[in-house]
Amino acid sequence: MRFLLFLLLLYPITVLASGSIVMRTAMEENAQPKWISKSSGICPDILKALEKQDKSLNFSLLPELLPQKRLIDYVRQGQLDLACGLGGRPEDKAELFIPDIPLYSNKLMAVVASNDTLQISTLEGLKALPATDLILVNLGARLVGRLNAMGIHNVDSGGYGPARNLRKIAAGHGRIFLYHEPGLSLEVKNSGLAEKLRILPNALEESSHYLLLSNKLPPDVISAITQALRKIKENGTLTKIISKYSDEAQ
Repeated sequence: MRFLLFLLLLYPITVLASGSIVMRTAMEENAQPKWISKSSGICPDILKALEKQDKSLNFSLLPELLPQKRLIDYVRQGQLDLACGLGGRPEDKAELFIPDIPLYSNKLMAVVASNDTLQISTLEGLKALPATDLILVNLGARLVGRLNAMGIHNVDSGGYGPARNLRKIAAGHGRIFLYHEPGLSLEVKNSGLAEKLRILPNALEESSHYLLLSNKLPPDVISAITQALRKIKENGTLTKIISKYSDEAQ
C-alpha cells in the first residue's frame, strides 16, 4: 500500500483517451461529515457534482487517509492536485490557487464535560484557561500552529480522532475539545456520551471553507474546475449537498 501511494504521488494529472482530466486528491482523516467514506460526505458529493457538471473532470482518490496538515503539504508540493473543504489562510492563498467560491461555512466549536460551567465565545478566551487545563484537538490539525502563535501552549494534539477526544473530555482527561461544525454535533451523538458532554453555544470563530488547488495545475484545468464550481453554486446543487449533512446550509 505504501509503494502504491508513492507511485500515485509521483505521477502528475493525466488525460484519459476520452479527454477526461484525472486529478489526484485524498480523504482527510477524522473529518466527518466532510469525508464519511470515499463515496459519502460533503466532499465526495461535491466532487461527483463537479464531474457531472463538466465531463472533462475526473477525481482520483489516494488509497490512504491523510491528516489535514500532510494533505495540504502534498497539494502545496504538487504531489496532490487539490484538497476539499479547508479554510483559505493567508499563507495558503500565497502558495495555492483558491477559487473564490465558498463551499460552506465552517464553525469552530468547543465541547466540555456536562458539569463544567466554562463559558468561552472566542479563541482569545482560551488564554484565560489555567496552563493545567488541556485543550484537545485532533492529531494533525493545523489549528495547533495557530493556537501556539497566539501564545496558547496547553494543547494536547495526541488524540487520534474526535471519538477518542470526546471520551477523554467525558473522563476528565482534558478541559475542552475543539472541533468543527458541521461535524461536532454528529460526533457527540454517535459517541454515546451525549449526557456527559456539553457543546458551548457560541462558535469560537467562523470561516468559509474552499477547494484548494495546486498552483502546479495547468491554467485551463484550474479554469475548468472554477467554472464548474461556480455553476453548481448558482444552480443550487451545492446548497442541496450541504443540506444533507448540516441544518445550516449556505
